[in-house]
Amino acid sequence: MKTVSISLCALVSALPMTNTAHAQTFDGPSIGVQAGWVETRVGNPETDLGVVSVDASADSPIIGGYAAYDKEIGNFVLGAQLGVSVGISDAVSSRAGVDPVVLDPQRSVDVTARAGYLATPSTLI
Repeated sequence: MKTVSISLCALVSALPMTNTAHAQTFDGPSIGVQAGWVETRVGNPETDLGVVSVDASADSPIIGGYAAYDKEIGNFVLGAQLGVSVGISDAVSSRAGVDPVVLDPQRSVDVTARAGYLATPSTLI
């Protein structure tokens, strides 16, 4: 019995222990975070009371997230992405006459269509 066990261990250790490399698939859901910079610029907005004389802008970092889904169809990849971002400090304030005017965008929502071509199984253009 001891000889069989040693022989079996020797046989198993002699087998190649390589792992087959698989190409990355571009098929299925994904989620992520995004960051950037936004410039909010307001120039004389029109309101129900008429045009308000405001000329102001604000720069701000933004953060957000997204969810996407891609589908491989032959050598092509088609997908869609939904993202939501918020500005850290993107409120624009000015004065219209003696009254203060504050415009504060709450969020940015984007919907994006995506398309690509698989040049190789692991390279999407």
